Amino acid sequence: MLIDITKFIHVLIAVSLLGCAVYCFALISSKNFLAKHLSTCYKINKIMLGLVLIAMLLGTLLVIPKHYTFHTAWIQAAYIFAGVLFLALLGLINILKKKKNIIQKRFWQAAYLFLIVILICVIRDAVTKTSFFL
Repeated sequence: MLIDITKFIHVLIAVSLLGCAVYCFALISSKNFLAKHLSTCYKINKIMLGLVLIAMLLGTLLVIPKHYTFHTAWIQAAYIFAGVLFLALLGLINILKKKKNIIQKRFWQAAYLFLIVILICVIRDAVTKTSFFL
């Protein structure tokens, strides 16, 4: 029962992360792009950073009870992708904190598109229980 609740929360967080990234991408891509949109995304990035850590923790708690090992290819890929996602979010937060690249809309679109692709890769690997990267 506890494993099912943990898995449910883990999946909910993964979908929330994808939704946050898509929301920021849509916000940046809007025709009325303003600097305040970046401040909204800055707050969302901080939330996403915490969600990534919680998702990694819950994923770690699910490995052994679900009879997997840490040597499973798609689990290793999930850790690598989560690490890349975490570092990318840290980088975006740092850039926003220093107020660099505020006007360059294409940079922010590419950054959030990268986050979306990473999240889709993690979710795809988890759903199919395979990885074409490792």
